[in-house]
Amino acid sequence: MKDDGNGLKSVDRSSSARIVSVDQFRGFAIVSMIMVNYLAIFDAAPHWLKHAPGEGFTFADLVAPYFVFAMGLMYARSYHSRAGRFGLHQARIHFLRRYGLLVMIGAVMSAVGFGGVHIALHVSPETVARVAGKHDASSWAYSVLSWGVLQALGAAGIIALPFIRFSFRGRFFAGCLLLIGYHVIFKLMGSGWVLRFAHGGPLGALAWAALLLFSTVLSEGFNFQRKSKAVFLFLTFGIFLSVGGFCLAKLLPLAKSLVSAPYVLVSAGISSLTFLAFFLIVDCTRFRFPHLNVFGRNALIIYIVHEIFVALTGSIVDHSACRVRVVLGAFCVYLACYLLACLLNRRSVYLKL
Repeated sequence: MKDDGNGLKSVDRSSSARIVSVDQFRGFAIVSMIMVNYLAIFDAAPHWLKHAPGEGFTFADLVAPYFVFAMGLMYARSYHSRAGRFGLHQARIHFLRRYGLLVMIGAVMSAVGFGGVHIALHVSPETVARVAGKHDASSWAYSVLSWGVLQALGAAGIIALPFIRFSFRGRFFAGCLLLIGYHVIFKLMGSGWVLRFAHGGPLGALAWAALLLFSTVLSEGFNFQRKSKAVFLFLTFGIFLSVGGFCLAKLLPLAKSLVSAPYVLVSAGISSLTFLAFFLIVDCTRFRFPHLNVFGRNALIIYIVHEIFVALTGSIVDHSACRVRVVLGAFCVYLACYLLACLLNRRSVYLKL
């Protein structure tokens, strides 16, 4: 055990051992994404499983943040582990290659019709004016270009890399500065740079990188020898970010379509509290939720496959199908993804960049 210079007594940060609660949380994120992306195709899907079109917050708006948060939980740990074995230069090169490949895979999927979101976002001029400070048009209905989750993840990972060697306080303030910078650029360049893309597009990657850095702060909890300290960190940080986000929503819109600061803070806070539940149940009691481990260990492959299923379903199935058919289809897609995950896990096949 050692002191990291911030008063935190920690174990060796180069440890690369798997943390089961992170695998389970990541599995929960991919299962949630499978269900949300599939069900969102159909008119019969409940409102809370569809993204809020403008201001607002639904469960569907938490799925992408769950992914970014899960990535951030292991980001610093993975970086320090690789730097300890191969040196800082090789660690940086590896991370740039890893997250650059995520952007490229996402771009290829979008180019062939998978992984890109093609919907219409309707955001009121008043909502945009609260961020941009002006009205750019009388009607806000944008055709969303292809910028999927993988591009958002990859770009966020690259932007966060220069800050990863900061102290946990430094990473937190770096995340806050990225959010401020994002809103300043948004106001100067206009809303089109964000609203014409899913997940905020390239500019929105600044906000996603802020969320990732907030998650790396929480990963310090894994270094505590006493789990009670980790629980306190996850709980207080989750409440602090959630309350801060809701308070900030009085000044700025809480909207995923804008990847606004309130949305990022609330998402990070709820993600922290959700992960706390997994940490308490999985790491503290050794209980395992069925299916989640196999999904969590091969999240990238399952994500790609499920996008193919969703795209094919959207092209051949009636969007006005009744709820029975919708639920049955969702079960079939879930089962297909689960069987594939089990097969890959049994054969120890994992896609790691």
